[in-house]
Amino acid sequence: MSSRALYLVALVVGLPFLVSYVVYYGFGTNYTADVFHEEGFREQYESGVYRYRILGRYTLLGTHAFIESDFIVSRLLRSQCPDPPAGVQTLDDRADSDFYTAYFIQNTLFLVLCSIIMYAILARAPQSERTLKLTLLPLLIGLTQYVVCPYDTLSYVFILLTFLLIQRQFRYRMPILLLALAVSTLVRETAALAIPFFVADHWNGISRGETRRLRQLGLLTGTFLATYLLLRVVLGFNAAFWQNVRLLDNLLSLRCLLGFLALGIVAYPLAVISASRRKCLVFMLASSPYWLAMLFIAVTWELRLWVPVWLGLLVLQRLRSSPSGFAATSSGA
Repeated sequence: MSSRALYLVALVVGLPFLVSYVVYYGFGTNYTADVFHEEGFREQYESGVYRYRILGRYTLLGTHAFIESDFIVSRLLRSQCPDPPAGVQTLDDRADSDFYTAYFIQNTLFLVLCSIIMYAILARAPQSERTLKLTLLPLLIGLTQYVVCPYDTLSYVFILLTFLLIQRQFRYRMPILLLALAVSTLVRETAALAIPFFVADHWNGISRGETRRLRQLGLLTGTFLATYLLLRVVLGFNAAFWQNVRLLDNLLSLRCLLGFLALGIVAYPLAVISASRRKCLVFMLASSPYWLAMLFIAVTWELRLWVPVWLGLLVLQRLRSSPSGFAATSSGA
């Protein structure tokens, strides 16, 4: 195998697999409870605001069914994957080893897909930048996996796919992009971050009022809203937009406050060393409705909330050639 192939396999397959294995079997969650058996899983994810995140739920149940099947690969997975860590069994006394394996297999596969798409996004970047970002990607996602759920890594796959399509120009790009955005919305509402990403990546045209860019922005916004509202028409409007208001808890709890500050702690160094600093700033400002909403309705200690924002910065960021990384640029784009 050539050195180039080894490089590719190590970065987009080996490292994501290693990170995922350590996260799921080296540590084990100290946070997520009562969702590691099918009945508890359905009770959690088929109710409240979670019921609109349908695609990850179906893929997890399908992965579990495959693991329990009689295929050779299924039997191999059952025999080789360890039992869940002791902490998982403490948080869910009905934890099913095969069901936990389904989480691991699904989220590992999607983490590998994230790295493959990021590699495609960075196809024209210098190898040093590509290596740095492909190393950082699974580590950032793995850091947030103490909250185990069926849709996070799948949502990152589609978010990165929409970012890739926004930055590429080819025939039928817009129909494919709109389809990817609609499917992404079926996974999780964070699909909406494709809209501020589009604004940031095409800021010059949008700020000048170019009809083409404004029309594309309108199509993206309309596709997201149509899919988002259709899910609620079909599944009902009970707890349609949030589960609880958590602003006071997020401001008064030290760990939630630290969780919210983590957004900026990671975002600032990603943006400040970028030769595309203006795009990064526009993206952060345009995505403020998302991260401010999380302050009100989510548990900000769940750092996974910020991963889509960090991914946007990783894609928009272009590393400076200056050794210090802080030298000013004339355009910022």
